Amino acid sequence: MFFMKGIPHNYQLNPAFQSDCNFFLGFPGLAPLQLKAENSSFGLSDVFQYESSLDSLITFLHPLGDKEAFLDLLDDRNYINTEFSTSLASFGFRVNQTFFTFDIRERIQARASYPRDLLRFPLYGPDEGMTYDFSGLGLNLNVFNEFSLGISHKITEQLTVGWRGKLLFGQANLMTEDFNFNLTTGEDLWSVRSDFQLNATLPFADIVYDEEGMIDFENSDVRDDLDNNIPSLIVNPYNFGLAMDLGVDFRLNDWVELSASVVDLGSIKWKDYVYNITNEAEYDFEGIEIKIDDEDFMENFADSLEDTFNNLRATETQYTSWLPTKIYAGAAFYPHPRIGFGVLSRTDIVQGDLRQQFTLSANFYPLRMLSAAFSYTIMEDYYKNIGLGLGLKAGPFNLYLMTDTGPSAVFWPVEARYMNFKLGMNLVFGCQKPGGRTIEKPLID
Repeated sequence: MFFMKGIPHNYQLNPAFQSDCNFFLGFPGLAPLQLKAENSSFGLSDVFQYESSLDSLITFLHPLGDKEAFLDLLDDRNYINTEFSTSLASFGFRVNQTFFTFDIRERIQARASYPRDLLRFPLYGPDEGMTYDFSGLGLNLNVFNEFSLGISHKITEQLTVGWRGKLLFGQANLMTEDFNFNLTTGEDLWSVRSDFQLNATLPFADIVYDEEGMIDFENSDVRDDLDNNIPSLIVNPYNFGLAMDLGVDFRLNDWVELSASVVDLGSIKWKDYVYNITNEAEYDFEGIEIKIDDEDFMENFADSLEDTFNNLRATETQYTSWLPTKIYAGAAFYPHPRIGFGVLSRTDIVQGDLRQQFTLSANFYPLRMLSAAFSYTIMEDYYKNIGLGLGLKAGPFNLYLMTDTGPSAVFWPVEARYMNFKLGMNLVFGCQKPGGRTIEKPLID
């Protein structure tokens, strides 16, 4: 989408980009609709394998499966990411050399991290003397509404700069601030060392705790007044945040375009429906005494587990969560007005972790009403990511659909680790001819 022309919403990746049309109006829910899902370390083919001796599929958990080979795929820290956003309102218009945009979007961002030992422990069991480190286990969930105003101004014929300011209204959040958990197993006891804090904004939960902060799970429940508070939860001024996008677009000459942007630089201050759940303990677990012939066996078993492990405390202190920030830097080359090639670097910054992607793209504009893009992306250490984008303009109607991984998921479905797509529908008016900048002497005739 970064270099694809004729798409009104590419300013969401770089606020300096201006639409080829003087005015656009997005369809609610589809301007755009975006979904992304990712598992960083393995695909289905790593979980299910063909065993020739059985003429059947088996998992790595089968006695003939290779557990070590599966564990070797995992990093010290692994991730599962999902992101969803939909537009409630979107429009933009041009005034001389300046283009204004306005958007209201509902956004959901979720990222879970897990260490290798989280899977090593159930695979090999509590062998005596083994130490398992579950540190790094975490969750980062943001659900919020975004109101944004963007301004892109062409300073010179070559240089355009852009800015988007965002008002954020938080709806729900889960954030692991710190998580340290070590387990040393033995024949007679397990030594547990635990120290973690989970910040949560849960408008649907009523967590009860005593004067010392100990959580009372028996009396904690779902809020009774949830239905009456739904309108105020959609735009909650008590969970307020600010963010912005910055971008620049520079035409080095008729054939080369350089662009860079920073997207989602900001945070949300969570004050309403807030809980801080902590656990700090060092103890030796010597097992649970149970009597199988007891009529209340399951109830007593659950009570024993709760007495052994329940050391959770709660407070209600406000906290701040930062949005995952993205940094884009790219260059595009236009040898012909109807052909463009691009290279793009994307860096994601999530809770101090850096994740890098590189994309090569080819863009074509064979007809006035049609634009097409093909891409190849390197994500982490996975290289089979082929993308496709299509844009259609029929009169005032604009439709586009794009994915960074759709074709590769068709060619190699069992290897896929990443999936995304974006769909947009708009009404557009006063549009220029799609394609790269008009070239007086194209390199390709």
